[in-house]
Amino acid sequence: MKKVILAGFAFVLAMGLAIAANAPLRETIKVPLEQVPVSVRNAFEKDFGTAPDGGYWTALIEKESSNGRTIVTPIHYSFVKKAKGNKIEVKYTPTGALESFSGLEKLTPVADAAAVPN
Repeated sequence: MKKVILAGFAFVLAMGLAIAANAPLRETIKVPLEQVPVSVRNAFEKDFGTAPDGGYWTALIEKESSNGRTIVTPIHYSFVKKAKGNKIEVKYTPTGALESFSGLEKLTPVADAAAVPN
């Protein structure tokens, strides 16, 4: 009976390892400003203005192997700045849609000049 239980445990462990080996790997990496998509940079400037000095961009990526090639897919891009106990974090999708933000206030949209009474 012990051998059957031990064999079953070994089988389940082997299957779990095989599934984990094929699962995509997620990783956060620092990204130079030049490699942040233009849609994300433009959305940040529209929503918050110029990025504060001392911050940096990161990307959450997913790596997956297929036919001997590694495919890297960005999940989201983040602007991060930490200083004196304050943390700024703004997340965007690769297409420039705002996912979440903290530590900064969004800019209020400027009213159309024609709509402002004299």
